[in-house]
Amino acid sequence: MGAFSHEEDYFEEFRELYEYVPETKTTIPKKYFPVGTDISGMYLLMDISPEKFGTIWAWHKSTDPWGKGDNLYIGFVADSYEDFLFNRLQEPTEDW
Repeated sequence: MGAFSHEEDYFEEFRELYEYVPETKTTIPKKYFPVGTDISGMYLLMDISPEKFGTIWAWHKSTDPWGKGDNLYIGFVADSYEDFLFNRLQEPTEDW
């Protein structure tokens, strides 16, 4: 269960990702759009910039402005949403 596990929480959580923070206006990195979460609550973001449009990245939510404090890192996951869905997802192990 990720951060978007309950429909009523989805909209509140989504709104909070884009709340204004003094220096950058957002906590989420610019030019990214949240498309889901993993079981640990890590956010999966789609890059919407012209240069890397559609690539999928992992990001840990932070209350620091993007590029400050502990909000400095984003990790590459897949070349596209399709690649993520069909080639990167793994079935949980039996002992999960």
